[in-house]
Amino acid sequence: MTSAATPRQQPDDSESPISRQQWQADIELFEALREMDFTGPGWDLFATETARYAVDVLKQMLRNGTFTTELARKGIPFRPSVDEAQRLATDRGYRDSIIDWAVGEALEKFRDKGRAGTGWNPQGGALIRTWFTTGSMYEVINFLKEERKDAIKYHRAVEVCGQQTRETVRNHMSCSSDLAQQVVDQDVLREHLGSLSQRDRDIVWGRANKKTYKEIAAELGGETGRAIDRRWQWLKANHDWINRLDKLDEKAR
Repeated sequence: MTSAATPRQQPDDSESPISRQQWQADIELFEALREMDFTGPGWDLFATETARYAVDVLKQMLRNGTFTTELARKGIPFRPSVDEAQRLATDRGYRDSIIDWAVGEALEKFRDKGRAGTGWNPQGGALIRTWFTTGSMYEVINFLKEERKDAIKYHRAVEVCGQQTRETVRNHMSCSSDLAQQVVDQDVLREHLGSLSQRDRDIVWGRANKKTYKEIAAELGGETGRAIDRRWQWLKANHDWINRLDKLDEKAR
């Protein structure tokens, strides 16, 4: 998924008042990260602690609905839709998967910009962890924007598929019961898929087409077979129709 938005360095009221000692500590920390070229045990420790902080903040904001308020406070021109905000607040698996992705993307950009000399600097008015968390918020926005685009493409594709299915039925009025059932099953599957995120739709569609976890991960990019396996198990546990789909596939083997 490509990302267009980048965090603006600006004062963050959640960190004020910021002491001179805090500024100096962050300046020294960032200089140490640059000297180690944002790699090695020191970077790993920083990345773990900073990511944990951002994850905790994002979880709280998305769960209680203050994400939208915080965007407005920071002057970021994006608002989640009512449906998006509701799902982020109530669907833990969906929320956690977005946060994990967003924080991972933010870490990569933090390192890349730090190496390029265009990353955090104290003149921006925010401590490192605040600046990083704002960057993670932008990645959540980027995810939602891409998901909106994918949803539009998906619904257009479903409309086309529906037209093709109706045409197939008209051309095969005397078709076998197997073909008729196949048409019905495809319509039901498309209807259910529409309720999932694009990533989950790709996983379910891949499994429905008997693809392995590694094959699905390769198609999605930036994923591992193990991550796809974990998500598939979660989907089966939380969506009865997906669990039934998997059992039907097992019987057909």
